[in-house]
Amino acid sequence: MSLLHIHGLNYSLSIFYQFKPILMHTFRILFCLLLTGSAWAQTNVTIRGTITNPLAETVTFRVQKNPLDYPGETIELRLDKAHSFELKTNIGQLARVSFKHGSEESENGFDTWILEPGDDVVMTVDAKKFWETLRFTGKNADKFNYYVADYVESDIKRKWGERAYGNRQLPIEQQYAFLDTIERVKLQLLEQYRPKVSPFFYTVWYADTKGMVANYRLGALFSNASASSPPTLASLSPVLRQFMDSMPTQNDTTALADNYVGYLTQLNWVATNDMLKAMRRGPLKSAEQVAMTRLSYQGKMLERQWADGVSGSLAYYGITPDIQQSYDEFNRVYPNSEYKSLLEKKYTTKLAMSKGRPAFPFTLLTEQGNKVSLADFKGKVVYIDFWAHWCGPCISEMKPSKVVKAHFANNPDIVFLYLSLDQEKHRDKWLAAIKQHDIKGLHVIAPGGFGDPVAKSYDINGIPSYFVIDRAGRFYAVNPPRASEDNGKPLIAVLEKALAEK
Repeated sequence: MSLLHIHGLNYSLSIFYQFKPILMHTFRILFCLLLTGSAWAQTNVTIRGTITNPLAETVTFRVQKNPLDYPGETIELRLDKAHSFELKTNIGQLARVSFKHGSEESENGFDTWILEPGDDVVMTVDAKKFWETLRFTGKNADKFNYYVADYVESDIKRKWGERAYGNRQLPIEQQYAFLDTIERVKLQLLEQYRPKVSPFFYTVWYADTKGMVANYRLGALFSNASASSPPTLASLSPVLRQFMDSMPTQNDTTALADNYVGYLTQLNWVATNDMLKAMRRGPLKSAEQVAMTRLSYQGKMLERQWADGVSGSLAYYGITPDIQQSYDEFNRVYPNSEYKSLLEKKYTTKLAMSKGRPAFPFTLLTEQGNKVSLADFKGKVVYIDFWAHWCGPCISEMKPSKVVKAHFANNPDIVFLYLSLDQEKHRDKWLAAIKQHDIKGLHVIAPGGFGDPVAKSYDINGIPSYFVIDRAGRFYAVNPPRASEDNGKPLIAVLEKALAEK
């Protein structure tokens, strides 16, 4: 090394030691920024709160950041000594938040309120007088206080939801007149808060409010139709159809309004059913549904509706050739979709349930407290019915299923296994429902409900859900035809085919 380099090195070292304290302090700051930077990036919404007269030691939030990711992430927070809590999370353009404190039966909570980036509020409430005392302060607090005012006016004072359902037996003209009042008053309150909330929130919630009332209108149409006179949109008078002309337009913002999206979905379903009845043909295949979706929607609304349709089909039917085609086409059209990762997750889950894949093992207790494992039935065909005592659609299938069970009454190679998602605290109601509805078969209970490991492994997001497991303990059919379809004949055919495969 040359003398010049040696002198240069010594000079550099002398400079380093001279400024070492400053440099080390700078390094410490940079290191802390690196450690905390990710945490900062993960927080753009904060909800702090204090509960007077708490009814439990915890509060529970549910945050849904993607409309396909229902019900979203559940976050349970323990109250500190001051009965306070703090929720910090990071969201995209919009998320929905629900809150619960106390027992399931209590009304101490709110559901699916909109969160926006930058929300930073403080919530105070007396748990014994929840809605009378619920208040918000802080950044964007007016939006939350609007929700409180709307709930008090609509649900507590006027009980509009209960009354709308109670009116189902009235002539449809009277039902629509009542719904006109609901819409008018709710939109008047929203207008009062318009200067206090963001334009983005106002647009989304305006569409949500219109969509909510419009869904009641379509529901009223069905409730008034007799079996001899099927409901059609054409059966409405021009005056009663005016609500469709006043609905918001499809755009990237209204595509985030869940109630509005739900209205469009139901409207499209009604119109498609009317068309199929006129053509005297059966339900659309998955590819035909995609074609109708592409005709009915546009922009972000099309992307969301298409993704939701594929997700729903995967969830209910699993992977069929028709659904595979729709899945592949969506990924081709939207290679960078915000829904892609969720669809891939759903697809991977259902791939594990494809015909011939091993069924997921479980061991549960019968109503007598005896252990039963799926493996106990190897060599037999198992028909699994996920249900619960409170599930109306589940119960409605119990009577038709008697015809199916009677058909196989003398066949020892088939097992009808009823897997209840009633939580352990509802055990008595589960047992009472078995007796009340005379549900013959083998009964077991997954005491964790939808959160039970068995329900999660079988991807149960709604009930009833059905599975047929073959003699080798493999998936044979996901959600086969229901017992109520054509007097049980399609389901009987599936079970007989499964029995015939050795």
